[in-house]
Amino acid sequence: MSWREEFESWLRRVLDEQVGVGAVFFVCAQRGLAPARARDLAEDGVQKAALRAWQTFSSADRFQDYTHFAHWFRRVAVNHARDVLRREQREERRRSKKAAQLKAEAAGPKSWIEAEDVRTLVEQLPSDDQLLLKLYYEDGLTLDELAERLLPPDGRSRNARRLEIWRRLRKLVQDLRQHLLGEEPAPAGGPAVPAPVA
Repeated sequence: MSWREEFESWLRRVLDEQVGVGAVFFVCAQRGLAPARARDLAEDGVQKAALRAWQTFSSADRFQDYTHFAHWFRRVAVNHARDVLRREQREERRRSKKAAQLKAEAAGPKSWIEAEDVRTLVEQLPSDDQLLLKLYYEDGLTLDELAERLLPPDGRSRNARRLEIWRRLRKLVQDLRQHLLGEEPAPAGGPAVPAPVA
């Protein structure tokens, strides 16, 4: 018998014996797939293995015997099913992430002070601190604009006035974080708000 005849005989045998079908079903059962979906993946995996066997190998000498060939065939079918399932899971994660993003975008941007817990804490602050947070986080005023609006005129430089506002903001945010999340304040040198620019 020539290598081609022997190879064709092995191929017919693995198809008749449905080599790989049970293994693919087992993989699918572990992942909780419905029997119909498992059957489709098993058939697809066997067809993929048969096609790869025919296209890849030009000599039966690549296999020691039929058992070796059958093991290889089963492994190809199972790996194909696993690859399909992994692709589907990646696609499902991508779709879920996209849906979450679209939902968040549809809801619109929220003010920093709109969260109920934060709003409750902010309402307990002195009115000057409440105004500072509102102007910075809701109205988007710059540090220079805040200094001009909230600090009395004095002889300090623009940068010194900006730095005072930044320090007040940083202290407020640290205190809010500590009360809201039970965290330690940010370490010195690690600002909770953007540092002033020169």
